[in-house]
Amino acid sequence: EVPYGMLVWAGGNKARKISLDLMSKFPAEQTNKRGISVDDHLVMKGSGGSIYAIGDCTASQYAPTAQVASQQGAYLARMFKQMAKRDGLQSGLETAKATDPESVPKMEKQLEKASNPRPFHYSHQGSLAYIGSEKAIADMSLFNGNVGIWALSCFRRSDNCDRLHLVVSQPTSSGGVSISARSSLSGIVS
Repeated sequence: EVPYGMLVWAGGNKARKISLDLMSKFPAEQTNKRGISVDDHLVMKGSGGSIYAIGDCTASQYAPTAQVASQQGAYLARMFKQMAKRDGLQSGLETAKATDPESVPKMEKQLEKASNPRPFHYSHQGSLAYIGSEKAIADMSLFNGNVGIWALSCFRRSDNCDRLHLVVSQPTSSGGVSISARSSLSGIVS
């Protein structure tokens, strides 16, 4: 459980009034008209560390996609957990100084680590777009590089499919990539 004052979720395809109103409270730092400016730790610039923003309401270097927002959400969950650990270490350190001085150096080292969180880093997992007629286009990172898969004719939507397995063979003489796929529940697709 994370104690907080207010949580706001807003969806849509343009900046919501609540985001614009919040940005107007910090005019010196919030100069981007596209969305809320955040730092590398997803803290709203100008808020003094009290407001976090993720997803497409932010104006960041990342595309406003669900993949980015999902990773940002997971990052913030880890950050809040780390903050709680830091707070617990701070209060425990005071007690340890009086009761267990030998544990103080270890606790100080843990506190220093918990007080310096890593910045958010997005990891692109690939893209898949359904283009109709049981076809899709995919862009995935394979073999330590990006391989564009232009005509993935073997993709088929299935509500019962829990996983799509792709098998990529060596590039063909025309420069394309040969692909076959099967759904783990539907059997062979193509």
